[in-house]
Amino acid sequence: MKEPVVLEIENVGGFAGKHRFKLHAGLNVARASNAVGKTSLTRAIDLLALSDSDLQGKGYYANQFMPREDQVVVRLANGSNVERRFRRVGERDLKSVSGPSPFQLDGQRVASVCFAVPDNELIRSLLAGESVNGYIEKFSDSEYYDVGATILRELEEEARNLLSSYRDDLIRLESLNESQEELAKERTNLEQSLTRMPTLDSSKIFANQKKYSELKARRDKVEEQIAADEAALLLYADRIKEWKSRIKFLRTDIDAIEKKFPRLEEGRKKLVAKIEEVKTKRDDLIEPKRDTRRRKMSSDGPRKTLRVRSRMNKLLRRD
Repeated sequence: MKEPVVLEIENVGGFAGKHRFKLHAGLNVARASNAVGKTSLTRAIDLLALSDSDLQGKGYYANQFMPREDQVVVRLANGSNVERRFRRVGERDLKSVSGPSPFQLDGQRVASVCFAVPDNELIRSLLAGESVNGYIEKFSDSEYYDVGATILRELEEEARNLLSSYRDDLIRLESLNESQEELAKERTNLEQSLTRMPTLDSSKIFANQKKYSELKARRDKVEEQIAADEAALLLYADRIKEWKSRIKFLRTDIDAIEKKFPRLEEGRKKLVAKIEEVKTKRDDLIEPKRDTRRRKMSSDGPRKTLRVRSRMNKLLRRD
């Protein structure tokens, strides 16, 4: 019985760091729950056979959480000690840093046949380090190749979706863990604060409640007074608005009167001058008559004096 071949992998798929598996001759069956590494194990075998061109788009074969400077390593510890090393380029591609595959005829065909051919003969040849060229030529054009290629594409898409989902779940889990730690710290702080709080006195609580009620009643009165004052202010504002309108009209009337005032003043001055002129003429007319009457009165006696006075009074009234 042949000794089992040791498959050593590092940073492949869901396996972070180094891991070892023993593969026996014949059919090897891997049974496990979901998301524990069955697909990652097949990808490690796939990496042994993929050509450099086939590594494009295989960035998800690498562990998504490994440090950027680390490498993906697949080592087959048999008589030939086959080893391949890869470095991740960006997020989508892998690049071989240890040369081409030692099993390379058509790496993609090798991988497809690995998944599609049921008798496991190719895997036994790979593990034994034997040439697989004739086997690939025999089966690569068969119906199993197309079936295997379809299965690989479906598995690739499913793996990408699962990886994206797992990555999102891990991010959410880390966020929840951080939130839980913060809540735990906050709870601890609150508990410590509660232990440091003094014992409450019921009489003080009642007094504070009574004081609070009084303050609330005073606040309600103040709010009512503020509402009344606001209503009064609105009324005064309306009145002020009305008064401003009246003042505007009065200013318009005053401006009109001020424009008329110079003409009125000029007319008044002319009227005063005319009155003064009339008074002067009247005085010039009255004074000679008075002198004449005085002379007659002195010659005619008292009787004539009375007549003269009566006539002078009539003349004055006429003037």
